[in-house]
Amino acid sequence: MSLSTHSIYFMRSIRSMQKLIILPLVSLFCLLQWAKIFNPSFSQNNDLLFPAISQNTSYALPAALTFDCSWNDACTSSILDTLDLYSAKATFFISAYWARRYPERVKEILERGHEIGSHSDLHRPFPSFDLDQKAQQLLSAKKSIRDTTGQEVLWFRPPYGIIDQETLRLCRAAGMYCVLWDIDSQDWKNVPPKKIAENIIGSIHPYSILLFQNGALNTVSALEELLPLLSQKGYQFCTISQLMQIH
Repeated sequence: MSLSTHSIYFMRSIRSMQKLIILPLVSLFCLLQWAKIFNPSFSQNNDLLFPAISQNTSYALPAALTFDCSWNDACTSSILDTLDLYSAKATFFISAYWARRYPERVKEILERGHEIGSHSDLHRPFPSFDLDQKAQQLLSAKKSIRDTTGQEVLWFRPPYGIIDQETLRLCRAAGMYCVLWDIDSQDWKNVPPKKIAENIIGSIHPYSILLFQNGALNTVSALEELLPLLSQKGYQFCTISQLMQIH
């Protein structure tokens, strides 16, 4: 079945579920009590809060490392080496454009025990798309990543963290869940490594989701400062799927 045919069926299913609620209110309340993770872009509009994870004694202080990959591949290899050095796992949210440009790197990320999520097709703000275009962005990215890895994608991070209820419905109909973050490293601002580490250490808590970029200037140096310090405090870094499996 072609991508366009998939899109037709996909859009029909979306229009038939416009009145459905994504999360039951009771479940949403419980998840919010656990996590308090939200999209900074919507901090003045509290209708888009996202869940984290319940507690498990097998992970003393679990937290998830995530990297957005949309432009270059300059630092990815060094990031992977640093993660290996401290036995840390991470989820890499890649755009379909990045997957098509760096297919061998995508495969290496998986081979080294990390996880792949979707970061859309073209990495453009979703509010700039209509409903059909949003669906196409999700489906095209999912197909490109599946063609590269042979695996289905479960997690989706919208470009720039901008999300709305329409995109949430589309995402769920595509078999994915939206993942944002509660701590932005701000490495994309080329903040000094020591400052990045200090800001994260002062903000992190169990079940935090940390946001990094794979192509920022000081990301690797910041990880080299951050990971040993937080490991000494009892933190263990895992993928989003591993975090979700902690009960």
